[in-house]
Amino acid sequence: MEVGAFFSSLKNCFKSITRIGTDDPRRVLHSLKVATALTLLSIIYWGRAVYGITRLVMSVMTVVGVFEFSVGGTLCKSVNRICATLIGGALGVAEQHLATALVEIEETVLLLILVFILGAITTFFRFFPKIKAIYDSGVVIFMTTFLLVAFSKHGVEKIFERLLTILIGIITCTLISIFIWPVWAGEDLHILLASNIETLANCLIGFEVNYFDNQIRDKSVLQGYETVLKSEATEESLTNLARWEPAHGFFRPRHPWNQYKKIGAFIKKCASKIESLHDYLNPEIPISSEFKFKIKKPCSRIITELYKALKVISSSTEIMVHPSAAKRHIEKAKAAAGELNFFLETVSLEEAKFLSIIPVGTVAFILEEITQLVEKIYQSIAELSELAEFKNVGEVTVSPEKPHVS
Repeated sequence: MEVGAFFSSLKNCFKSITRIGTDDPRRVLHSLKVATALTLLSIIYWGRAVYGITRLVMSVMTVVGVFEFSVGGTLCKSVNRICATLIGGALGVAEQHLATALVEIEETVLLLILVFILGAITTFFRFFPKIKAIYDSGVVIFMTTFLLVAFSKHGVEKIFERLLTILIGIITCTLISIFIWPVWAGEDLHILLASNIETLANCLIGFEVNYFDNQIRDKSVLQGYETVLKSEATEESLTNLARWEPAHGFFRPRHPWNQYKKIGAFIKKCASKIESLHDYLNPEIPISSEFKFKIKKPCSRIITELYKALKVISSSTEIMVHPSAAKRHIEKAKAAAGELNFFLETVSLEEAKFLSIIPVGTVAFILEEITQLVEKIYQSIAELSELAEFKNVGEVTVSPEKPHVS
């Protein structure tokens, strides 16, 4: 029984490893890159007795601490580690020089007071979200370096030794990260943005065929908005890391990364509205079938044009082309929304079952709001294309047929 359970656990473990590797093969390459960095450092310090082993351990700790999955993450932690080492070491040396004018007991008291104050300040600063996200490792290294230098009898020598060792490790990590199968946070952010926009398009079509055509479709398509809403933390992290990366590919120096936050905010608002739409797929909600049939045509026109617009915006963003072709689809959606609004204003509530009309009318109202948000997404992407100097050649079009979402 125990043997069977062991092999079952081993099988599940192997499946998990395989799934992680197949989901993103770059993870396997990243593991090989880290292993390469560790091997190179081992060769550098090989056979240098205890002194070399000490430096090797420090270099290995540097590699493990700064070698991140993306180039931006590696550069961010590398700069943090260097700055933290310099500042922490400088404070440690300053403390030693100040302590030379004091007797041994006073020196100990001074050191303990500084340790207490710096420990409290650095720990408190780590509660700030931005510091925690970007500079957390630097804060830890700052405190570690200060203690190492302050308690050492050879402060200046110790800080230069530590800095040199860290530099060797950082240079090794940076070169491997940039020149061997680089993973760019900026590219991942750009692709994620385009993917989220496409997901919104598919969610809208999924809602239409469920609500107006009464066809049951794949829930993964219908609930794609959940993936969009959950990607906010990933977008924030990728945006912060992308700023650290040098120019590469289509991403020039001073690329407008802040614009991605603006676009992402509109995408999240749109996803929230689509989530509200899907609440009305509940079959237990009483609705007027007659009224629903009357607004089906304008609502379907709105959804179809918004789908086309979002697909064009997504494709244009992915290949870094100005999304000008989406404008006409948005204008058609706005025209259909205007017709729908006019119809709703002329409805005679006295002749209708008011309670059964409210849910259908709410759906129509939400579609009008989504139309406005899609226009804002288009405008923000167009602004990005101007700032980032996207290509302005040709037009991206989509098939007039609805996608297969079953």
